[in-house]
Amino acid sequence: MYIFATNIIDQVKGKIRFFKLEINGKCEFDEFAGLLESRKDGSKLKTIFAIMESVSNLNRLPKTKFRELEGRATGDTIKDYEIKKNPYRVYLFKDEKGFIVVFGSKKASQKKDIKRLRQIKDEYIKTRKNDYQG
Repeated sequence: MYIFATNIIDQVKGKIRFFKLEINGKCEFDEFAGLLESRKDGSKLKTIFAIMESVSNLNRLPKTKFRELEGRATGDTIKDYEIKKNPYRVYLFKDEKGFIVVFGSKKASQKKDIKRLRQIKDEYIKTRKNDYQG
């Protein structure tokens, strides 16, 4: 069983809030960001935050930077998205709080990552429903 928590992403200022997801006390996005910093890819991380901020401020972006993922299951009403900064991808979905950033990785594992994003999203949504039902 997963224990979820969300924390605001301070680097993103705008109308729609961005949160990073913690799963069982671990934030994979923070680990991804730390990895980019250690690889001297900090400029790509800054670009990823800039894309988040543009989305947060309701700016339309080309699909080469931000896109809704295709292929959601019938009945899945929670949209999921991908932020792109080659060769990296950041995976997120939107709920009533705002955008929930789950993790980042490289394009090479994209199909596997999208499947994993959707599994985590489903568990998160189930947990939230249970929280509301008491």
